[in-house]
Amino acid sequence: MFELADAPLPGLVASCFALRGGWSFLEECADRSPIAFALLDWAEEQISSFYIQLIRSLAHDPNLIIYHDELGTDLSSYFSERDFRDLILPRMRRILERIRSTTSAPIGVFIRGSALSALSSVAELGVAVLGVDCNARGNTVKVLRNLLGYGVVLHGAADLVALGRALTDGDMRGTAILASEFAEARPAIAAPSAVLTSDADLSAAARGSSFLSVLDPGDLEVLGRIGPERRIIERAMMCFPSGVERAPAHVVALERPRILAPAGALPRHVHMEMAGSSQADVGGKL
Repeated sequence: MFELADAPLPGLVASCFALRGGWSFLEECADRSPIAFALLDWAEEQISSFYIQLIRSLAHDPNLIIYHDELGTDLSSYFSERDFRDLILPRMRRILERIRSTTSAPIGVFIRGSALSALSSVAELGVAVLGVDCNARGNTVKVLRNLLGYGVVLHGAADLVALGRALTDGDMRGTAILASEFAEARPAIAAPSAVLTSDADLSAAARGSSFLSVLDPGDLEVLGRIGPERRIIERAMMCFPSGVERAPAHVVALERPRILAPAGALPRHVHMEMAGSSQADVGGKL
């Protein structure tokens, strides 16, 4: 079982937004206000301390440690390149360094919003996985891979829920485009584009994941190199009758991840954020 350590707290920017309000905090960052520095320093210390406490409470290292933050809206970044470089990046670097001082587990950083100017800097912090917001402007697979190269695994570059819905609807064009986007993004982790908030979304995500499992490495190589190939898509779609919500039993299902955290540390709704998991083990039980 693949085990994730996913701390149930906001990142640097999201913490400051919650404490100060978005517009006020961004104005204070632009003005280099002492309030902005104090908030960021406080958030850095709280986040670092929580991750260290979380990791030390575990019986063993997880397969991946996840850090989340919010750097923009769907349309634009919150910060200029200079503000991100001066205010956010050094603190993010120190948080990851403190995590690495406690564990040898790889780290994934998940960024919400349109923040292309920041993503390459985040990737250079030595992260194993970079989570991106496929709904944000500019975050296309081609742009991301041209920017980042292929040394980091992308998470969320193709929408797993949308793929599952296309299969249910018998939409060959949509299925072909979404499957090819994932193939082009590799190395990548297929994932929903947002928190799973319903059983229908969860079922669609599992169906999309099962579809990708039907494609062999040669199929993915062709789809990633030349784009949709009718023969490959038709053959894979034969396993998924349209109008059927759930993936057929004979198709490999999505493995259920496990979230590692001290017992009682996570709110009950947090497990819904995990792709393909209607339940998750948290310290043994929820």
